[in-house]
Amino acid sequence: MIIKNKILSNEIIKRKLGIIDSKDKYLFKKDFKKKICESYVYHLKNKIVFGDGKIGTLNHDILSDYLSYNSLSKFIFLKKIILKCKYFIEVLYQNVFLKQKHIKNNCVIIYNRNSYGYFHWVLDTLPKILYAKKINANFTFILPESLKQKFIIDSLKKFNIKFIFIKRDYKYLFENITYIGELYPSGSPRKEVLENLRKNIKFKKKNIERIYISRNKTDRRKIINENALIEVLKKYKFRILYTEKINFKKQIEIFSKAAIVTGLHGAGITNIVWMKKNSKLFEIKPEKDLFLNCYFNLASALKINYHYLICKKYNYLSSSKNADYEVNISYFEKKLKKIINEK
Repeated sequence: MIIKNKILSNEIIKRKLGIIDSKDKYLFKKDFKKKICESYVYHLKNKIVFGDGKIGTLNHDILSDYLSYNSLSKFIFLKKIILKCKYFIEVLYQNVFLKQKHIKNNCVIIYNRNSYGYFHWVLDTLPKILYAKKINANFTFILPESLKQKFIIDSLKKFNIKFIFIKRDYKYLFENITYIGELYPSGSPRKEVLENLRKNIKFKKKNIERIYISRNKTDRRKIINENALIEVLKKYKFRILYTEKINFKKQIEIFSKAAIVTGLHGAGITNIVWMKKNSKLFEIKPEKDLFLNCYFNLASALKINYHYLICKKYNYLSSSKNADYEVNISYFEKKLKKIINEK
């Protein structure tokens, strides 16, 4: 049995154009106005949840939500078929071969297939905790072991909730379990949801930091001439950060006092969610990609002044998410000086 309740209504989000060059409007066009559909919570009885996080249900709404169809871009129909087929094959196998455990507690699921990533965890998953607590303050939050990452554990502790990690080698029969559906399509946040999340954070009083987020420690999407870029940034007293090396609490502390943040499109920029109104984001943005507007959308919701610089692929045949990039250093410095001096 499944009971479905609405928690958020339809919403039309209109985003300000900001300082966007007329020749680049096509990159942002699909996000200037966006319809966000209703959000739901699902109450399930006597349902199996597998140790890798999958939910034993044929309910179309829950499956579509868990598989995060709204986050797909390019070849969407084909990707949906592949995701669904893979899901059912794995569920059939696990249902036959995994041992079963029985859990009586009132539990809740807030994750989906994308939640392991910092961007999706912070912006799409964490806000669900607040909605879950409104339904039942005593919920136990369950997560698969694949989410047993330090930043995830640290963030859960910050909300003072009970949580457990289920083991991959088992399937679990839950007498009562609640599934919180997506609050908005990934990358297109509701202002209300972000404000609820930010109310739980203690912000620093002054905006004093200038921050550059480097991707040099990652295995993809790097700036090939970053050394030259960093020389410019140091002239303007920017702090060079590798966010994957900084714990969750410290990232909140640093970014809550940031006046300007710059860096190549990537998960580290998610931390602008902790910045104050009227601070500045200067995103180094991959060329010709219509689907990488999540930080433009986030900045718009938070009233952060959004600036960008288009950069070219170094290895042209790679996808936008995997390619490395080259920045025009003199053009970057020219724009940076203008942003710093902007009132």
